Amino acid sequence: MSQDASVRFEVIEERYFSPHHMLIRMAAASLFQAQRHTPIYLREEHILTSIVMSSLAIEALCNAIGYRVVEGWAD
Repeated sequence: MSQDASVRFEVIEERYFSPHHMLIRMAAASLFQAQRHTPIYLREEHILTSIVMSSLAIEALCNAIGYRVVEGWAD
């Protein structure tokens, strides 16, 4: 496909994307896997994944609502 500058895109459906929901689900799934009877090295990997996904979910949530509640959020 050629790189034509006149190519345009049509938005068929617009929807709200909230990454914090996806990230918290991933954190919960990792925590569930860590709670299963798995070898210790796998348990630690799942726990670490859960912690990282939780922190990313918190950041995404702050970004989603920060501009509404914090004056000067864009700065």
